[in-house]
Amino acid sequence: VDARFYISKDKEYAITLQAVCDAELRFLDCFAGFAGSVGDRRVFRNSDLWKEVNANRASYFEDQDYIIGDKAYPCLSWLIPPFINLGQLTQAQKTFNTALASMRQVIERSFSLLKGRWRRLKFLDMNRDDMIPFVILASCVLHNVCLDNGLEEYEDFIIEGHDDDDDDDNDNFVRQPINFQNDPEGI
Repeated sequence: VDARFYISKDKEYAITLQAVCDAELRFLDCFAGFAGSVGDRRVFRNSDLWKEVNANRASYFEDQDYIIGDKAYPCLSWLIPPFINLGQLTQAQKTFNTALASMRQVIERSFSLLKGRWRRLKFLDMNRDDMIPFVILASCVLHNVCLDNGLEEYEDFIIEGHDDDDDDDNDNFVRQPINFQNDPEGI
């Protein structure tokens, strides 16, 4: 495997985690395993979420239920991204984007809590790289177990300063890279 393929846009070795959460910061859907260099749209189109919801939207969402995505995601009947700002947005579109960004902060808090609670996710150094996605997904499950059982005050685990409020760059509100190697030769 070419280690360069795992370098994310942030110039770090990463495996991608795409996730959906609820208002209580619980992960509802997680998809991990693509290299950090793979774009959001490709990860999304290869996820079970994409395949299953497109095959049968009614079994996943009521008519007025939606997933909020960042601007890398397509606008679908069940997925709402912000308007792309090319300098021609109306005031209503700007207001919509601001409201959407506020709602997307929930997934940022979930990712921050996940990385704060399971800090080792930042540097997983494993002999079997094929197992890394399973460790990431297991961490997401344990994250939910902790929330469901009130094991800790989650505010203690939020890593401050990791929210990405810059809507002009490729935000990672639904997809967040998780570093997995200190040693690029060890990939």
